[in-house]
Amino acid sequence: MRRYIAVAAALAFSGPAAAEPLSIVAQEMPGLLSPVAGRPYGGLPYNELLGKLIEASPVPVSVKVEPGYRGPRNWTDRQYQCIFGGVSSPGHKIPPNDTSITPDDWATLVISRPFNILTVHAWNRADSPVVTDRKMLEDAVVAVDEVLSLDLGLHARADIAGSRMVKVKNPWEALDLLQAGRVNFAYAFDNDVELYRRRHPGIGIGADRNLKLLVLEESMMCWPGEGAETFISYIDARLKALDASGELARLTLKDRARPGADASP
Repeated sequence: MRRYIAVAAALAFSGPAAAEPLSIVAQEMPGLLSPVAGRPYGGLPYNELLGKLIEASPVPVSVKVEPGYRGPRNWTDRQYQCIFGGVSSPGHKIPPNDTSITPDDWATLVISRPFNILTVHAWNRADSPVVTDRKMLEDAVVAVDEVLSLDLGLHARADIAGSRMVKVKNPWEALDLLQAGRVNFAYAFDNDVELYRRRHPGIGIGADRNLKLLVLEESMMCWPGEGAETFISYIDARLKALDASGELARLTLKDRARPGADASP
């Protein structure tokens, strides 16, 4: 989830004195990743994940967390070499729509194995119809947060136009509107809804998990350059170890997430 705040945290990790730190940017995701004064990598799931990934990195790194879509935009403009939580379609074969990244540029990226797979569904209240077909979204009033709206524009391949979008600041607001009955449905990533459920036990929100409006992989992505290959190889090894221990499932909220269709609470 992504709530915007006007703070950013930067932390440089020591390494060989002559080496220039490899710069990493991350997008602030409320409830998942946030700059924390004095504790840039503590307190939230993705804060902890990022800290575990770069701990004892063989390549010195510096990290900055930026609000909203500023982080991905600045990485696209090559103000940073790497991005934590960079998203792509499965397999990383299709570049985003309408960005300055050319297909040739996209093919040169050094990218880790995904640490999470995100899926967007059309969420409904327990007392409302379950969306089992995209046609049900035509003329429906749908809440969507600003960042997800951008992600849909950049990565969605299927036309989901036709619904009347109500754009809000963050997924909390979209799901609150849904619960209040002020919209018919809400578009949201599965991990955002999992966080919402943990904050509101027993909440009556569901979706047909077989109807996937968008699927994205989250990874560490780097522009090619000195240290990038070594760093990504290290990240892959860390992810493999975290996956084997069960820590990765915990930190990506998959440990208690509901599999399959869950149209009713």
